[in-house]
Amino acid sequence: MSEAPFGLNEREREVLRLLTQGHDVKSAATSFGLSVHTINERLREARAKTQSSSSRGAARLLAEIEASKNFVPTKTGVPFVPAAPKGSRPSHDGATKSSRFPSRWRSLTMLTAFIAAGAIAGIHLGTPNNPGAIRPEMIQCA
Repeated sequence: MSEAPFGLNEREREVLRLLTQGHDVKSAATSFGLSVHTINERLREARAKTQSSSSRGAARLLAEIEASKNFVPTKTGVPFVPAAPKGSRPSHDGATKSSRFPSRWRSLTMLTAFIAAGAIAGIHLGTPNNPGAIRPEMIQCA
């Protein structure tokens, strides 16, 4: 059995392989049925062992070494789920198909419109030309 590159254990290598396939920390955690904290811990150890400044960099190093050795990785038991294409991001931050307000800007615009309508209605009701407006009366005490 060959020695593991950089002294990485199998669990760290599995997580790094998922990163090279386009997964992020959250999807890797879901794939393994682990917490995001556990995956981040494995990535932290892998970065330290490979002396990489990023997890993606550590994943690229591992991929290069495994490719150069014609290494056939063992199955992780995790089905491959391709990452979403780069151009498939929602058009606005926070936009989702199931959200009630597709973006923060739209909800802010609606809130501003409601406040403006309320202010206009308040000004209109308080004007003296309005026959329904309440007018103060002077009362004299005897």
